[in-house]
Amino acid sequence: MNFRFWYRVILVTALLSVSSLARSQDAFFSSGEGLEKIGLIFEQQTYAAAGPLPSLEIQEQRAAISIPIYRGEMSTWAFTARGQRTVLNRSLAFADRGVSVPKEFGTGEVGAAYTRKTLTSGRMAVNATVGGAGTQIFSNGRTPILTASFVLDKPAENGNSWLYFVNYSNNRTLLNNIPLPGIAYAFKKPTSTIVLGLPFSFILWRPDPWMLVSVISPFVSNVEVAYRFWGPLQLYSGVAWNPRAYQNLVEGSEDRLIYNKKEASLGVRAFLGPKGSLSLAYTQEFDRKFLLGRSVGDASSDKISIESSGGVQLKVRLNL
Repeated sequence: MNFRFWYRVILVTALLSVSSLARSQDAFFSSGEGLEKIGLIFEQQTYAAAGPLPSLEIQEQRAAISIPIYRGEMSTWAFTARGQRTVLNRSLAFADRGVSVPKEFGTGEVGAAYTRKTLTSGRMAVNATVGGAGTQIFSNGRTPILTASFVLDKPAENGNSWLYFVNYSNNRTLLNNIPLPGIAYAFKKPTSTIVLGLPFSFILWRPDPWMLVSVISPFVSNVEVAYRFWGPLQLYSGVAWNPRAYQNLVEGSEDRLIYNKKEASLGVRAFLGPKGSLSLAYTQEFDRKFLLGRSVGDASSDKISIESSGGVQLKVRLNL
């Protein structure tokens, strides 16, 4: 088996995953890698709750796309868009507030990303998106969303680099509406990339046929272990915490609808060469709750707890 080929395939897939995370509502950093090509990510999840709410079914879709619109020798401009949609088959209510969770809600954002190589062989990246959260993606009467970030990737010794960044979002699930600075150091080896900093860490370890990906932060976390057992096929298992913030449900209040959950998955991933991957997994969601409050750390938030549930998850990632 060609080790260099699979190294490149795994690296591209990991970069797509991290790039998607970096452009999500709660993440900080994106050095601009991958903007030179069209990037597409789609995810579909379906869950049926057990226990006291046997008739509750939750469907989630998420999608993101990046399309280069200008590519020069030193810089690249790209159009970006992302959206997410959650659909319930029945109503849930915050009884003490007299407010119901909409049966359908989501967010939609569009924006631009710019990356430029620096004179010191580093990279600078700026991206910004605007959009809204509502009962339907891009619906009228939605809550406005604004996200922007600046990242400077500065080379260090032995092929490593320093990362300096500032991120702003008015739709985070924690420390919302505050410009947050950060710094990190990236260790880059032939079979590993380790980024340690504030307020996150990222580990990509890929001694073929094994792979470990870990992203830990106060806003979103994911750990996945994978084993390529035959050709382009990979068996993977992981755990994740990825809360999502949506619209204001109460007029005149800063409390927002937040869906907070954790999940464990076991699945099979098929690599499509260096152009992406297709994944199908069984996922068990647990510790699920809808919150009506300012953040996931707001102890005074109203809560609707939902029993653990299993379901199917489909992911498509393309880099064209």
